[in-house]
Amino acid sequence: MILSILEKLKNESSTNQKQVILKENDNELFRKVLYYAYNPFYTFNIKKYPKGKSFSGEFQLEAVFDYLDKLRNREVTGNAAIDMVSILRSKLNERDAIVLDKILAKDMKVGINTKLINKVYTGLIPTINYMGAISFNKKKLQKMIGKKLYSEIKYDGLFCNLIFDENGRVETLARSGKKLFLEKAFEGIEAKNIVVTGEILVEGFHRYIANGLVNSLKQLIEKGSRQKDVENFIKNYDITPNEALNKIHMVAWDIIPLDKWQEGRYEKPLYERRKDLIEFHKINSKIGLVEYKEVSTYEEIMNSYLEAKDNGEEGIILKDTDSVWEDGKPNSQMKFKLEIELDLIITDLLNGNAGTKYENFVNRIVCETEDGKLKTTAGGIPEAMMNYLTENKDSLVGKVVTIKCSGISENSNGTYSVLHPRFVEVREDKDTPNTLNECFEIEESAKELN
Repeated sequence: MILSILEKLKNESSTNQKQVILKENDNELFRKVLYYAYNPFYTFNIKKYPKGKSFSGEFQLEAVFDYLDKLRNREVTGNAAIDMVSILRSKLNERDAIVLDKILAKDMKVGINTKLINKVYTGLIPTINYMGAISFNKKKLQKMIGKKLYSEIKYDGLFCNLIFDENGRVETLARSGKKLFLEKAFEGIEAKNIVVTGEILVEGFHRYIANGLVNSLKQLIEKGSRQKDVENFIKNYDITPNEALNKIHMVAWDIIPLDKWQEGRYEKPLYERRKDLIEFHKINSKIGLVEYKEVSTYEEIMNSYLEAKDNGEEGIILKDTDSVWEDGKPNSQMKFKLEIELDLIITDLLNGNAGTKYENFVNRIVCETEDGKLKTTAGGIPEAMMNYLTENKDSLVGKVVTIKCSGISENSNGTYSVLHPRFVEVREDKDTPNTLNECFEIEESAKELN
């Protein structure tokens, strides 16, 4: 029954229709399946296990949750965990075993995300708190001028929550709550009950290439490194997966106690949190410190932005040094970025035209805003990324993609699109695309800065 619902969701491209399917199939078991699969705080600590083809049907799907609890609480680990899952699968029927596999993978691969689930089943899935920044706005900037501000370099790497639990175990989570599987890169750091937020960068790689590299590395670690996948990784990036892990580091911009991060608010002002972060940085070489300077006047702010652009950076983030840490996009943080980049949701992936060089490869992505009011098809995909998109085509519908464009356009039918859309990257660290109104705000921000 549950797999049938998931198949319906996978075969439906319309977000509105996916909502209808969720509403029509509301039941306790389905909610529990979604909760275990999408809860960012539930990790099962198992990557590879035998997927036998013999199924007795002795157990119902309801039985799996007690076993999943043993995995997430680390009551069963290592080879014992592998054996337990293998035996559990064999006692289910085949279709329920597939559902178990999807839960363990923490991805149903049916084009839904936490926001969509919570829109239908209010508050079902816990969300990851994230403090973002509003787009550049002249009127709101005027209210910040005269205060003590930090102008921070915007690197535009892959966002990461580096979480240290009460036992000192480290976990790497994207802003969407999905595991990044980069824990090995941060082994040896001694910390407990804190969250460090920042951007993942790879030494020697431009950020667009680095973000793709990290996503590919994540796939390798998550699925288990097949020789063919390792060879493709080396071919695409001219580096081995282990070498890439050693080159990964974080540029951090905040540090928050774990309990306050979970609550979504921490009252300590930014300038004091920055002192804590500097001390943390001094004893942990894998954790870099964001480059920043103190500014307060309009001239200082704009000079800082222009200097960053001249140095080839994406822009700056302006932050009020007295601001608390809080979930959302408060007016105390403002993003200065000239280019128009939009986060859209993938609805389809298209191969090249028949008879062309790329007829067997994805070379265009069909995507739209969260509300479906803006739709476009983006090309300009590098060949290495075409390989990744082609190999993972079935699992990418419903994920967020970043595109660049020259502006927003409207046709005679009142449908919105964009001018000259170009693919930037798949955002594994995000699961919420922009709305049409947000796209207009981003466009206006770029125009004002220009």
